[in-house]
Amino acid sequence: MRTFGLSIRARLALWYAAVFAVSLGAVAVALYGVVARRSLANIDAALHEAATAVATAIEIEAEDRTPTKDVAVSVVREFRFRDLQLAVYDRRDRDAGSRRSAGGRRNR
Repeated sequence: MRTFGLSIRARLALWYAAVFAVSLGAVAVALYGVVARRSLANIDAALHEAATAVATAIEIEAEDRTPTKDVAVSVVREFRFRDLQLAVYDRRDRDAGSRRSAGGRRNR
């Protein structure tokens, strides 16, 4: 084994530094995975909550009116989400109501 002219103290310090760097890298990768998974779970929960709120509002409004497009447009106008833009599509993927079609401007 080549020692490259290093003392035992220097070789042990390099060995310790290498083991520490690999351990720190493994912890960083694991922590990144946990944070990424948790962030995606929080985003999914927020989107599910918003979609449920909009669906409930459409159901409540639909009891009073029959044209679905009018219901979707009124619900889109009423809802204000801080970080979300709202668009409602019918079963044929046509725009049934969105911020652009409802009021001419986007929700910011």
